[in-house]
Amino acid sequence: MNGYKKLNLIPAVISLFLLLPTQVYAGKFDTRIKNAVLIQENDWYKLNADIDFNLSPLAVDALQHSISLVWNIRLKLYQQRAYFWDKKVLDFSLTYRIRYHALLKMYQVKNVTSGEVRRFFSQASALKAMGEIRNVMVVQQDKILNPENSYAALKIQFDREALPLPLRPVSYFDSQWQLSSDWLQWPLQK
Repeated sequence: MNGYKKLNLIPAVISLFLLLPTQVYAGKFDTRIKNAVLIQENDWYKLNADIDFNLSPLAVDALQHSISLVWNIRLKLYQQRAYFWDKKVLDFSLTYRIRYHALLKMYQVKNVTSGEVRRFFSQASALKAMGEIRNVMVVQQDKILNPENSYAALKIQFDREALPLPLRPVSYFDSQWQLSSDWLQWPLQK
């Protein structure tokens, strides 16, 4: 008899959990690639891109409590083929971390890939600097055999796994942690 009462209790608890109010935010938060280009210079293709990081209230709160936020900038180069899937020529990644130091009252932006660290007094200037990618050497020109039939794709991925363990499960279900961009594709220019 006790087992029967426990089974009836489970649907009631699940129903109660589903009826809990959810928070709705009117603001727009996401990561958007405004523009991106690969330029040829000194036998290299170099990446220049402008990215807008619009943080959600929850992400801003986490940042204010000294929780690091990490984004991976992924660039892929493909060569088009007539009869097969497009061939991936390059898979390049940059990692950026932003963190607030409460004692110093400063924001730190670190390019984890190169080790470069920059400090800012405001969150807006830190996010702006993080979104300005300039002259990042990606690949030598001679590695791209057929540039007129090639294209690039860029995506900014928010790294949920870099969050502290208690925040990770929530970040997969809460829309405030959906801070990744869509893929942006463009033809490679000769």
